[in-house]
Amino acid sequence: MLADVFCATLLGTFSIIFFGWLGGIVAVAILEAGLLGLDWLMPSTKDAAGVVR
Repeated sequence: MLADVFCATLLGTFSIIFFGWLGGIVAVAILEAGLLGLDWLMPSTKDAAGVVR
């Protein structure tokens, strides 16, 4: 959990530095939406066999 918070903070800082405040916030929102989408689509060990989300 701490590593996730650290990585999100690091990505947010870099995106704000490279794209400015508005562009950085938009870039982080798009990136986080993509990462959450991948997390939702990837199967985990808790899923039953053959379950499609």
